[in-house]
This record gives sequence, C-alpha cells and structure tokens, in this order.
Amino acid sequence: MRTCDADPARARRINVDGIVSIGRRLVAEGVRVVFLSTNAVFSGDHGDLAEDATPDPRVAYGCMKADAERGILDLADGGVVVRMGKVLSARLPLLTDWRDRLGRGETVQPLTDLVMAPVSLTFAVELLYRVATNPVAGVFHASGARDVSYADFLGAYARALGFDARLVQPATSHELDIALPAQPAHACLSMSRTFARLGLDRQSVDAVIADLLREEAA
Repeated sequence: MRTCDADPARARRINVDGIVSIGRRLVAEGVRVVFLSTNAVFSGDHGDLAEDATPDPRVAYGCMKADAERGILDLADGGVVVRMGKVLSARLPLLTDWRDRLGRGETVQPLTDLVMAPVSLTFAVELLYRVATNPVAGVFHASGARDVSYADFLGAYARALGFDARLVQPATSHELDIALPAQPAHACLSMSRTFARLGLDRQSVDAVIADLLREEAA
C-alpha cells in the first residue's frame, strides 16, 4: 500500500494498465482470465458486503485494484475476479516471526486496532481450483467468517501452538507509534454468491488455524 502511495503513476502502470493489457491479450487467445483482487476495494466502513456491492476504496492500492477489476470484467463475459481477504500461510513472514519469538520466550505485541478476515492458503487454493474447474464468471469472494483483530488471532494461534498466552501482549497502533496506511472497521465479506456457485462458504478462525497447523506439520 505504501508503494502505491509513494509512486502512484508507476503503481498504476503495473497494477491497472499492465494487468488489463495482459488480460486483453489472453482473452484474444481464448484464455479465461482470473484476476486476484482484494477486500481493500471497499472502505471497510461496512462488513459482510456481497459480491455485487459497489467498490468504495479509500486507499490508492484499493482504487487501483477496483479499476483493474472493472478492466478485467469488461474484457469478456468470461472474466473472473476473486477478492481475497488476508491469506495466511505457515510460511508467511509475519507468522514465522511470531512463532520464532514466542518459541524463544519473547513477548509479542499484536495490534488490537487492526482487523482482518483471514483465510488459509489451503482455502484460497481450493476456491481457485473450483473457479478453474467450473464454467463461472463474474466476482467471487474468499473471506473469513468474521472480523478478528490481529491481537485476537495471535492469541488463538499461540494457544493452539501451546505457547504461554502471557507472552501475547496486545497493544494499539498508537501505543506502538505505528502509522497504519489503512485502518478499516471491517474486513469480512459475504460469500453468498460464491457459496451458491462454488459450494464454498466463509472460513472460521478455528479452521484457518487448523490449516496452518497441518501446513507446519507437513
């Protein structure tokens, strides 16, 4: 997000113009295009937004993703947009840092005032597989079942890993002197159309953590 704010002209060439140009070439070759977007196309003022909700981005990154969405959907009837919530993998640097520090007995201060609606990488891949293997078009969502703060998620994750919960010491961005590029009140999206077309519903926090533990054990 900060890169988009720092150099919006270059970011737009990459995130909008380049994406749509590539999409146009692929469609001309008969290829169905699936564009991975983000819940940042919404302001976050309201939660549970449906797949047909009108984007209202507040940050440059979200504006560019929304513009790219429109470009892809306008290319052909077969264009697909998949808006992702926070996709978590056991190898994500944020999670590996948390695990390493907790494993050393160090305290971690996750934010209480930043929310996400996480899905696991396993969940995201399954959704994309269903998109790829079904004749669908339009907008789909990959979202967690509810908004959860980074602090609450880490607390649950640490307990599942067997770490001392006292090592998780939540704090606000103000207390840690962190300037957040965006601070939406909501991140959760509806998956009503996605469920109807692909049979996949929103993922619970417990299911996300279970997928992470399986990934770590693999």
